[in-house]
Amino acid sequence: MNALEKYPLPKEESARLLKAIALSALIWLGVGIVLAVIIACIRTGGFLSGVDPAVWGGDIVAAMSPHWTMVVLPIVALAMVEGVQAWRFPRSESFRASTYKIRQGITGEMPRIPALPMFFLMLLTGFSEELVFRYGLIGLLAMLLAYVLPDPAAAIIALLVASIAFTVVHTQYKDTYVMAAVFVMALMMGATYLLTGSLLSVAFTHGMYNFSILLIERWLMVRQDDYFGGKVPVNELAEGQSS
Repeated sequence: MNALEKYPLPKEESARLLKAIALSALIWLGVGIVLAVIIACIRTGGFLSGVDPAVWGGDIVAAMSPHWTMVVLPIVALAMVEGVQAWRFPRSESFRASTYKIRQGITGEMPRIPALPMFFLMLLTGFSEELVFRYGLIGLLAMLLAYVLPDPAAAIIALLVASIAFTVVHTQYKDTYVMAAVFVMALMMGATYLLTGSLLSVAFTHGMYNFSILLIERWLMVRQDDYFGGKVPVNELAEGQSS
């Protein structure tokens, strides 16, 4: 028995979740494009040249070069964050309670969505968010801070600010240890981007990390007798939209 057989999810709810995830990814993509345009305007010294899609789009394409780190980073990031969560789960009652509460919501439905569309959506989400946090936020802050600080200091401050923002946005469990692991992961991806200039590397890492998390949770659903700790979420998004 697999997770979809053990905890079936209505097709209508699955479709709603896919649309919601796609919309969220597109919103992040829009924010990332705005940041890319601002960076292009500053770099070229003119608004008209900066807003030209050939300019800011060309900058993004140039940053999409592959790098060997895209093979290693997903494994390291996944092992680090999942390792901390696996260590905390049996040792902290508050962490277990928080985990069960989250599993009983939309997060508990996501691993039960068909794998193929989720794979592509996680890659899109990874690219969109990396365009915002690594390419956009680090790039813009480093560029602005370089006017008043030497390059190493400007890059380090930009890395720290972007990593804190990433951690705040992506922390679910509100657990100090997990937050620290996510922050270290953000630092790792940000430093990789600064050192390699490869947006593709960190975007692929982010996407594969997200998708791997879903696969792990799907495996845990089958392995654990009471994965949800009670209530099994079925139509959380539909109920939220109707209320």
